[in-house]
Amino acid sequence: MISLPDTDLGALNTFGLRSQCSDVRVSSDPDELLRYFSSLAPDERARVNVSGELSNTVLGEIVEGPLILFRDGQIYDISKTKHSVLVRVAGSCRFDSLVAELCQSGVAGLELLSGIPGTVGAAIVQNIAAYGQQLSNRLLNARVYDIQSGAIRAIDPAVLNFSYRSSSLKTLEGYTPRMIVLDAVFQFPRGGSPDEIVYEDLRRHHTDCGRSPDDLLARRATVLEVRQRKGMVVDQHNWIPSAGSFFISPAVATNTALQLATLVRGARFAESFFSWYKPDANVTRFPAALLMRAAGFLNGDRWGPVGLSPHHVIALCAYPGASGSDVMALASLVQARIRDRFGITLQPEVRLLGSLEYRDLQLFLERHELVPGISEPDWALGLGSPDRPSSS
Repeated sequence: MISLPDTDLGALNTFGLRSQCSDVRVSSDPDELLRYFSSLAPDERARVNVSGELSNTVLGEIVEGPLILFRDGQIYDISKTKHSVLVRVAGSCRFDSLVAELCQSGVAGLELLSGIPGTVGAAIVQNIAAYGQQLSNRLLNARVYDIQSGAIRAIDPAVLNFSYRSSSLKTLEGYTPRMIVLDAVFQFPRGGSPDEIVYEDLRRHHTDCGRSPDDLLARRATVLEVRQRKGMVVDQHNWIPSAGSFFISPAVATNTALQLATLVRGARFAESFFSWYKPDANVTRFPAALLMRAAGFLNGDRWGPVGLSPHHVIALCAYPGASGSDVMALASLVQARIRDRFGITLQPEVRLLGSLEYRDLQLFLERHELVPGISEPDWALGLGSPDRPSSS
């Protein structure tokens, strides 16, 4: 385990936010993590924060240690049974490394999740999903460490209560889940066909590139290119430091979703909306990005050192000099305007770790004047635009 005392976390989180922590430790080995926790008393364990790549995190200006970064782990093995492919991987493994290896090995089932940052353990906790694929559908079992009791447990998906962007492992209070994913086993049908590409922007790009719908490496390339176009792949094309999608798409009434879709992209888009946007089988969810556009936010809106990505409005971005307080103030501004205009409470997907220097939204607005952004990025223009009033 690598010890980093009195560390600036600026280079260790995707926002690039400067944040001071007195005690940072980095480990990739589950057994090493267990040895560390076993050396602590229960009250000491409760004060430890555990993260992976800090890719879904806003850091306050001060983070109290100890902070464990459980990252850069391994794929242990890929084995085959008569009907299945089993993949055993450390919870500290980079999730996109797992996806890349599966595509290279010809194993379908997670390729549409290419380019999502973070670790496998964090991906399970958050039940990540994109373009119609969902991680929880492939999880066979996991081994977890219970920080509170000090016990190691084997769990299966049934007890994790997976739901939209969440699981029973995700804590509602504080930052660190009670149970840390040490390692996991994923199961895929042997020789299974890839899922149909149903999301319009992905399907169109894949077709325009002349790629086979069953070629896993080609499907991964398409996803990465589409995500890069939106500035959503860390340190790649169009990247501006952020945590990716900042807010969770809210559950709304169907007629409300149709009205908002029409307002932003027109009636034709609204009519076809539910044929391809299917993030949750149980309720109607409206994309948080479209809700922000409906509330008047523009791609590239900027307030001093923070702003909304010019490539995808859902990403709150940090420019040089930004602090965690600035990012959280901008998030509060977005939430307040949407609540005032539509009565909808927009929940953040990104977690806060550490202490903020300030929490006053008015102070943020006094310090930073709005510099308006653009209407729409190029990739979104073909999806639809508001209907023009009839001339009659």
